[in-house]
Amino acid sequence: MELDSRKVRLSMVNACISNKSLARRAGVSVGTVNRILRKNSKVNTDTLGKLSKALNIPPASLLKE
Repeated sequence: MELDSRKVRLSMVNACISNKSLARRAGVSVGTVNRILRKNSKVNTDTLGKLSKALNIPPASLLKE
């Protein structure tokens, strides 16, 4: 699944959280978050679920259309 980096950034702004905070909340590395924010990235369903839960949004809202 391919994440839309723009949607992830917008969700982070709406939640008022930084890269480090998102990584900590989601239980992923800061490097993973930074990679996702630099470009549209393919992620597995586990990572998608962790990010969406940390941002309190549905997983589908982070995917590239």
